[in-house]
Amino acid sequence: MHQHLEQALGAARLLDLQPQQLMMVACHPSDLRAAAACGLRTTYVPRPLERGFGGAMEPHDAGEFDLVAPDFVALAAQLEAARGAGSGPPAQNSSDHSATSPIASPSSTA
Repeated sequence: MHQHLEQALGAARLLDLQPQQLMMVACHPSDLRAAAACGLRTTYVPRPLERGFGGAMEPHDAGEFDLVAPDFVALAAQLEAARGAGSGPPAQNSSDHSATSPIASPSSTA
């Protein structure tokens, strides 16, 4: 298990939270897959220039992660909109990252 996932799961235990009440935000799909396997919710923020111009990004499937945002400002807006709606984080966005639909918040499923 990735060390940061062990830390996240340890934090969940200390805070008396379930893993699905935490969300990992990362730019590498492989890290997010590991987090999802541990029960954490996931947000993908791609970094298309991480490997330079023309560098290939790690592939991922549409709908694979709970959220996708082009940057942290957009992610904050998605989370704030969901919080205002009282519905928890929005579900996976469309490929243009502009549409959202709410999913149940972890507290409403416990």
